[in-house]
Amino acid sequence: MKIEVYDDEILVTSDNINTRVVIIPDFVTKIDRNAFLNKTKIEEVIIHSNVKHIGFGAFKGCVNMSKVHMSDSVKTLGEEAFYGCANLKDVRLSNNIEKIERLAFRGCMKLRDIQLPEGLKYIGYGAFDSCIELKSIEIPDTVIEIGARAFFDCRRLSKIKLSNSISEVEGYCFTNCLV
Repeated sequence: MKIEVYDDEILVTSDNINTRVVIIPDFVTKIDRNAFLNKTKIEEVIIHSNVKHIGFGAFKGCVNMSKVHMSDSVKTLGEEAFYGCANLKDVRLSNNIEKIERLAFRGCMKLRDIQLPEGLKYIGYGAFDSCIELKSIEIPDTVIEIGARAFFDCRRLSKIKLSNSISEVEGYCFTNCLV
């Protein structure tokens, strides 16, 4: 793991990761773009306090990852952050997350359940696209927008609870779901 300091940001990237468990230390504030891209040996990620942003494709293609636990410091989950993590099934999101960007969990085929916290405002385009094991979802009252295809092709999704505060649900949001 390589740690870089720029102004007030501390970034983490990876070169040769050969470990099954990745623990992001307390002093890291951002997990950078493609930091752990296609690191197939990773099975578990623990993100300690102070990380505020998980960057674009940070864990994309970590096909053997099954568990992610975030501290409550994380505010945004970048585009494609966990895209294609096919075995990801245990996700504990930050209670303070405000945005789940486009395609963040696309193709996480083993993901059955995820608790979206109060305070979440935005679910991006295709955020949970092709999470074929996802069975139910409860959208918190704080969400005001759900992007197109957010839950597209979630074939087992049979229970959805939407809040009254949502002002926009874009096209094809629940296409190919059981609901």
